[in-house]
Amino acid sequence: MHDPRHHFQQVPRQGMLTKKDKNNCILPMRGWSQNPGFYQSDIHIYIEYALYGSLSSLLQKFTSANKLVPEPFIWYTARKLIQACQLMEENMMIHPDIKLENIFCMEAHPNRDFPAFCMPVVGDFDLMVPLNYHFTHTVGTYGWLTPEQLNNGHATPALHVYAIGLILWSLMRKRPHGTIYNTTHGSLREGPLPGHEPGDTPPLPADSRRLYSTRLEKFVEDLLVKEVDSRMSLQEVSDAVEEGLQKLEARYPGLKTKRREDGGWPGFWDVMGREADQFRVDRRWKRHRWGEESGGSQRNGFEGLA
Repeated sequence: MHDPRHHFQQVPRQGMLTKKDKNNCILPMRGWSQNPGFYQSDIHIYIEYALYGSLSSLLQKFTSANKLVPEPFIWYTARKLIQACQLMEENMMIHPDIKLENIFCMEAHPNRDFPAFCMPVVGDFDLMVPLNYHFTHTVGTYGWLTPEQLNNGHATPALHVYAIGLILWSLMRKRPHGTIYNTTHGSLREGPLPGHEPGDTPPLPADSRRLYSTRLEKFVEDLLVKEVDSRMSLQEVSDAVEEGLQKLEARYPGLKTKRREDGGWPGFWDVMGREADQFRVDRRWKRHRWGEESGGSQRNGFEGLA
């Protein structure tokens, strides 16, 4: 895991997932280049620009506005995370570093469901591990680790189930750093939430005030089960999400097809901002298609961006 060549594996991983992604759930890779020397800093990956940042920046905006992240967006995020995890598992891979900063918000596809929101996609495949990998040391980011990552367990599909639950919980409880919490001085405390041991599930509805529907609160609680063998399968999670989305569609007719141009979800774009940040993209990336090398260029691959 510490071999510099390990970082190069992100290129074929993300390239392969980009090619196989039929649900727009993976941050697309558009090209790459490599300089001589084979060091991490010599590999440049050209990815699609996420117009609306990450889920971390989205949560920061809703927190600053003193508003809750809308429930339909949380269900929709769950669907996109499930699709991404299913794709990775089909290719015998587990993502041990699923966190708000690694989930990006792209422009919604007009022909997909829920175009009223930005579209969450999964990125950053540097730390991917094979299915059933045995954790002998920490792989991932503290605050977003599952119990099996903390206790030398194995990377199974159950890891993805817990990770999805932790992402949804963090959006619902406005926890930008997962189970790491802020001290009174504003600095990050390197430890679990108060009253909880490493590997414990975070505070659930029984521990704090319910903010969302009983269905969503119970669903997230069912995802955050400490015992690996007691968790739902990813297919069961998917079925629960689709049922939740159907209930929302019945309550808010037209929710699946309503577009941003039609006003989107009430208040969502008032918080997010009406206009996406845009900049001129360096055209030289087109010379570096997936699987091609740069011919030894020492340029960093991102010069020329406005």
